[in-house]
Amino acid sequence: MVGRLFGVAIGVGILVAACSGDDGSARISGETACNDAASSLCDKIGECAPFFLTVGFTDRAQCIARFKGTCTTSFSAPGTSATPDRYAQCARDVKTAACADILGRTYPEACRPTAGTLADGAPCGTNAQCKNKLCRVPLEATCGACSSLGAAGADCERDDDCDWSLECVGKKCLAKGKEGFACSAGAPCSGTLACNAGVCAQPLGAGATCTFRQNENPCDGAKGSFCHPVTKVCTQIEAAKAGAACGLVGDAIVVCAAAGTCRVAAGFSGTCEAPAADGAACDDTRGPTCLAPARCRNGVCTIADPAQCR
Repeated sequence: MVGRLFGVAIGVGILVAACSGDDGSARISGETACNDAASSLCDKIGECAPFFLTVGFTDRAQCIARFKGTCTTSFSAPGTSATPDRYAQCARDVKTAACADILGRTYPEACRPTAGTLADGAPCGTNAQCKNKLCRVPLEATCGACSSLGAAGADCERDDDCDWSLECVGKKCLAKGKEGFACSAGAPCSGTLACNAGVCAQPLGAGATCTFRQNENPCDGAKGSFCHPVTKVCTQIEAAKAGAACGLVGDAIVVCAAAGTCRVAAGFSGTCEAPAADGAACDDTRGPTCLAPARCRNGVCTIADPAQCR
């Protein structure tokens, strides 16, 4: 569950890389625009899904530094339509956007890519380089090829491969359920909603009585709450630092904070391992994993540079 929820946070991070321009003129510096965009992104994660911020980064400052550091290279990528002005507008719009829209991939217009100049099949690193507004990047890679956004039912590897408001579920682009719609492991709910007794509904708050069911979480997962199978109460998932116990610890479920990996030694408990540094060895299955936005590519934590995707 935690892995899927954190995936949403990374999906929100993609909107920063997707921001693109329409008039080509920059009235503010790229550095300022990138700082504004990264700050807005991390603040929105903290507002809408604070548990993601805890699981993904040491703190807000690290979140900002990580996303800001990968932003400015977008402006020099071949064929890009990205401009600092558009990033700045996206940053302003994200501040007032509803959490349900951000977590449901209904991003503000300024945060969606406009067409670049590269045709389908051309090497790319960001969506704004491509005529059809999608740079399809394999999960294990940092560069990809220009393509077209997937409609409902299209093949995908990540949410960004799908058209707006669709998400990648079971490697297919899918419209997630609205409030009152049926839900299951293969048909999750959209945005801030939770699956409760097979129906998408507003999540239960911490301390609320809940009914435990496999592949469902009626509690507020974005805030780190889950339905405890024994007490039948929405209970906070705990987050531990590197070196601390994780997994099933007593009656608590403990995950690793700051992008750490729970290295399970035996049974259902283990020890938190810190993420690998940029350029260090990594393993997405066994750990250590990489600190976003770096990806584990060929066993090494690598940060994409769109300008180098040729």
